[in-house]
Amino acid sequence: MQLISVILTSYNWSEALELSIKSLWSQHDKDFEIIIADDGSTEQVLKYIYDLIAKSPIPMQLVTQSDKGFRAAKIRNKAIALSKGDHLVFLDGDCIVFPDFISEHRSLAEEDFFVVGNRVLLDDNFSQQVINSKLAIHQCSIGYFFWLRVSGRINRFHTLL
Repeated sequence: MQLISVILTSYNWSEALELSIKSLWSQHDKDFEIIIADDGSTEQVLKYIYDLIAKSPIPMQLVTQSDKGFRAAKIRNKAIALSKGDHLVFLDGDCIVFPDFISEHRSLAEEDFFVVGNRVLLDDNFSQQVINSKLAIHQCSIGYFFWLRVSGRINRFHTLL
């Protein structure tokens, strides 16, 4: 089986990053690595990331650079250089993925092709609730997401189907 490298871009938002990483830890397919590509977070955030790395059930490493403005492309390139995977998946540090995310990407992976995805945006209040409560939203039912859409808490539903 080919290894997948998940490159997770981060900058000074450890609460969201933790939820993103925990959703990756909950994957059904465990044959992947996580590389956190940090674009200049504070020492406190980096310490928090190292604590997560120490607890990780998935191979995980950190690549970082000094804070000289928004340089996400540069830090992603550094992460690519560290990656061991046959396939690369790029996520931002505030993206929470469903438990079949890696297996779905693996089933769609094909040489000379890109797989693109879409996201569901949470409204600001609901985002803060998820972060404050550390809600494992990636494990919620499709019915829950339908309710969130009807109530205006998320921007779309059809991409989840």
